[in-house]
Amino acid sequence: MAIPSVLKAYALSVDGRGYAGKADVELPELSVVTEDFAAGGMSGKIKIDMGLVEAIDCKFTLHEYNADILNQWGLANGSAVALIARGAMQSDTGGDPIPVKVTMRGQIQMAGFGTWEAGSKTSLECTVNCRSYKLEINNSTVIEIDAERMIRVVGGTDQMAALRGAIGI
Repeated sequence: MAIPSVLKAYALSVDGRGYAGKADVELPELSVVTEDFAAGGMSGKIKIDMGLVEAIDCKFTLHEYNADILNQWGLANGSAVALIARGAMQSDTGGDPIPVKVTMRGQIQMAGFGTWEAGSKTSLECTVNCRSYKLEINNSTVIEIDAERMIRVVGGTDQMAALRGAIGI
């Protein structure tokens, strides 16, 4: 019986600044936009891919208030901030760690300042709406999504390439 690899270490950087030991990260859920479909001759409904993904939101919590992060809240004119979450997974039997890297670019849309309580740590909770997302495991790209450029690569195949070609982009 194989025991799964576990995340043994991780770090977050926001706009090139490292926050190792200062941040917790909630990585985005990925979901394809679908619509129920049923037509004559079918015995049930199926979900069909509408060619979009749901909004990709990443959340992170810093255990301090940080002006560098807050200065990027709500950047105007389509500006985006870069986030990189790096993790190291390793099996219980040892061996080399497996690097996991999630690269995202988006806008910090929410900044929450938590509850103040004497003698407790502060928190800065941020939500970033990601315009692009890339998941690499063991230095190999597994999923890449770029909403603005109509790119959705899964397992090395760009699922949107033919559609881009059909509309001339």
